Amino acid sequence: MDGPRAALEPLFAAADAALYRAKGAGRDRVEVARHDPVALAELDPPPRARRLPSAGTGATRSGMLDQLLAPENAVFSAALLLMLLIGAVQALGVVGDVDGADVGDHDGDIGAAEALLAWAGIGRVPFLMWLVVFLAFFGGIGLGLQQLLTALTGGPGSNLLAVPVTAVAALPPTGTAARVIARVFPGIETTAIDRDELIGTRATITVGTASPGSPAPAKCIDRHGQPHQIMVEPDSPGQSFQTGETVLLVGREGETFKGFSNGDFYLPRLD
Repeated sequence: MDGPRAALEPLFAAADAALYRAKGAGRDRVEVARHDPVALAELDPPPRARRLPSAGTGATRSGMLDQLLAPENAVFSAALLLMLLIGAVQALGVVGDVDGADVGDHDGDIGAAEALLAWAGIGRVPFLMWLVVFLAFFGGIGLGLQQLLTALTGGPGSNLLAVPVTAVAALPPTGTAARVIARVFPGIETTAIDRDELIGTRATITVGTASPGSPAPAKCIDRHGQPHQIMVEPDSPGQSFQTGETVLLVGREGETFKGFSNGDFYLPRLD
């Protein structure tokens, strides 16, 4: 400090004043602390009464909120908000789910587009459930990516690049999560009735190929007209069911239903 040696409190006050001058002028600045009684008197409240953003829980929460509302994070924050809204609507039962199981043209062979959808998990669970999982991964990965870029380069990445990269990066974990959920979901979906009541009904394979020991997702309708997502595999060795094929449910082992083909899937169709 210039001038005669000052007491400790004025020294702290001058340092605080310099800190706030540097903060107000932008990043990467150096300010010299000078003992200026007039300038210190103009500070309201006094510098010692203020707290740095990292000094308290409230400031930390404010900093987190500022990060979520930052322009570079707006898309990812909106995805997380939409995820919460969809989850709340589904929990309240305001709207029914959207069935995303019927994908592609069912010509007996699963095409590249259907294979991609199956890899991403689309069709393995109801669409709104899949969307909630995707939005969660998209928002979380996007916020993490922007923080990583800020730490490495000193600034966030452009949304024109960060959004598509994050969307692609969110697909593999979404597909994995959908496959895990699909193993549990049939038991949840059919709790309104005795699952054995579905035996004797017909189900349509929605995605992939079902073979003995490797069930595929299917959709069936119970006697009340309610749809159910179930897992089906052939009842006989050597059989397989293709996407779009309708089978008769003849039994059940645990969460997996056994099916028998109608035999007309490969017949020519007049329509």
